[in-house]
Amino acid sequence: MKRYLSGSFVAFLIVALFISSCKKSDPPPVEINIGTAPIITNVTPSSVRIGGELLSIGDAMTSNGICYSATNATPSVADSKVAVDSLAFVFGGKLNGLTPATKYYARAYGINKAGTFYGDVITFTTPSSTFKLDVDVSTIAGSSTFGFVDGTGANARFDGPQDIAFNSKTGLLQLTDVVNNAVRTVSATGDVLTLTNSGRGYVNGNLADARFYGSRGMVVDAAGNTYVADAGNHAIRKITAAGVVTTFAGSPTGSAGYADSTDPLKALFNVPRSLALDANGNLYVADFGNNRIRKITSAGVVTTLAGDGIARYVNSVAANSNVASFNGPASVAIDAQGSLIVADQGNKALRKVNVTTGIVTTIGGGPNYPNQIGTPVAITIDPQSNIYIVDKGGQILQLRASSKSLYVLAGKANTTGYANGTGATSLFSSPTGIAVDAAGNAYVADFANNVVRKLAITVTP
Repeated sequence: MKRYLSGSFVAFLIVALFISSCKKSDPPPVEINIGTAPIITNVTPSSVRIGGELLSIGDAMTSNGICYSATNATPSVADSKVAVDSLAFVFGGKLNGLTPATKYYARAYGINKAGTFYGDVITFTTPSSTFKLDVDVSTIAGSSTFGFVDGTGANARFDGPQDIAFNSKTGLLQLTDVVNNAVRTVSATGDVLTLTNSGRGYVNGNLADARFYGSRGMVVDAAGNTYVADAGNHAIRKITAAGVVTTFAGSPTGSAGYADSTDPLKALFNVPRSLALDANGNLYVADFGNNRIRKITSAGVVTTLAGDGIARYVNSVAANSNVASFNGPASVAIDAQGSLIVADQGNKALRKVNVTTGIVTTIGGGPNYPNQIGTPVAITIDPQSNIYIVDKGGQILQLRASSKSLYVLAGKANTTGYANGTGATSLFSSPTGIAVDAAGNAYVADFANNVVRKLAITVTP
């Protein structure tokens, strides 16, 4: 009997070992992909906030955060770090105890059983211990009462001031008064005059006869010619310095659509919202309704620079691939390096387009950081390459090029009102346009308040 049991037991072990050997081994651990937010917020001389995100899912994270160093250009968890350990798809950490006026390297990290993984390295410089950004907000023209009246200061009337541009040839601000369907001029002292008369239509000719329909963005060239995104007529109009209005590109009959062409009058746009001009005379169009960025050469050839027409959020990495996507591009501006910066309103993002390759990247905001820059509807760039961002929710922001830091200049997020004052004590109501003069003052088209505001900015290094 003992021999029988012993033999049976051995047979059982052999069968069990055979079955065990047939089972699949545990799968290898799956790596994760981590991203680092490209700009920093909540900046002080000794602290900043940096974000990170989980870009691809693998095995569960066990830890995440931000690592940083003033000496190591590729910081790791062996350097200084802030462990967030929220284990969420989007996370952020506040770096404290930083040294003022110091350059730092930082990146997000995530850890799972496959290892430690890092996002791209960003660099930033903390402000000096004496740094201050003082902003005083005042009203230079208009009144909360809408209308159509030329005059000085509060005696002038607007009805939906939409966009604003600085004409270096005349020294005047030019403004699209969208409900009045007129282009107005505003002096630094608040004197308002009408450049093109009120009245909706689509008429070329001299200034007295010309008509526009819901015009939005403008840009002025060095010769004093003004290009207008005539959104309601789906066309790009030109006002010469001598005061003659023509159709520069788009349908002569006001038809909306999408078509590139070597003949500018056969090209089609769909609610063009904003324009930017580069040093070579090329005009760039935020083609809002087509979710595309268009290019018009000085010879009038219209092409698509970026955007596949689908309202979504996609960057591109391959040259001339045209796979990037926008969701309501609302404003464009050219930076000092010749790149095109785009306020991607629907994606709540600030994007960058390489005008040579068409490659599209994200500077800040986006679906994973929807509160970082709010809802950007207008941008401009000053000679120091600082980017000014108008958040439709009520903030005026500045992304400082020297430190890659985001500051709130004026207003409050998601707060509507009408108040002058310093910084966050001031209030706006659906601001939609911004321009900067040679002295560094910013001017904002405060749409729902029907006024033009001035931001006197004083920087203490």
